Amino acid sequence: MFSVVIPYFTASNGISRSPDGLDVRRVIILGGAGAPGLPGEGFRYVKLDEMATNSKESFLNPFGRTMQRFYEDRDALPGDADSQEYYMLIRLPEWLGGQRNDISAYRAYSALDIESHCRVGYWPNQDRMDIVDPCHSNRYRPWDGLTYSGASSFGLSGGAILFTTDHLALPQMRLGVDKDGYIVAYKPDNQLHGDGVVGEGRRMTSEVLKQSNQELIETMGESSSNDADFYLPPELLPGYHLIWLSPSNYGFDSGYDFGGQASVFAEYRHTDSRESYDYSVAIVPLSNESEFALAFEEGPCLRDRAKS
Repeated sequence: MFSVVIPYFTASNGISRSPDGLDVRRVIILGGAGAPGLPGEGFRYVKLDEMATNSKESFLNPFGRTMQRFYEDRDALPGDADSQEYYMLIRLPEWLGGQRNDISAYRAYSALDIESHCRVGYWPNQDRMDIVDPCHSNRYRPWDGLTYSGASSFGLSGGAILFTTDHLALPQMRLGVDKDGYIVAYKPDNQLHGDGVVGEGRRMTSEVLKQSNQELIETMGESSSNDADFYLPPELLPGYHLIWLSPSNYGFDSGYDFGGQASVFAEYRHTDSRESYDYSVAIVPLSNESEFALAFEEGPCLRDRAKS
């Protein structure tokens, strides 16, 4: 889904071509100290090790109208960009592989919500490690941009309800690293089943989502500080896909209380469902002294003692 691009060369203006002939341009961050070849402060290229894990920077589509003017005339400072040109560069949290020193630790998504067309933001603090639309509360997971909560997760995109078995996600920009170590971007293909269309979204087939979920599960297992192995299927039952996976209880609105012992929380939903989730799973490491409670929103509290 996210390719590594290593161009043969990098021109002084940050424009180059990959070995397969696709246009590649360096990502120019909006903010921070100035950089050689860029005007003044607030514009800089970025290398792999220059962003902290679980952080976000903003940039403009390197192939959009505003940046094209900038490449042609360095005095034409980006300042009047259209909202559709804004993107987010995210270095993932550690549990999603953000500690890796390669391009797999990064994602780039359109900053325009696919349903409300408001500017979305990435919330890196411990309780909100996802992408959120402040207008209609649509939520997207940083791993692949999948919408898992809100009207967009029910098929609403670009002002129209989509009757499709595909899963909606934020448009992405494929990333790579040039020979000088700077992060570069592929020119988006503007295809719904490819990189996506800004304002409309990206469509993932069930097979594509299943593969992405499998990679998500494996990455979280590799990155986990917990020595205990865990297994989760990318598809719980036919058609019931994993929509959220987290090492904390954020996003897990089940009413269960495991006394802080649960290490992994997951939610599954059917393609045609209009519920926030259909099945929820918590993995709780057990020992001879483990005790946990199942506290339901209604009914009695059930207590059991678990022995390994």
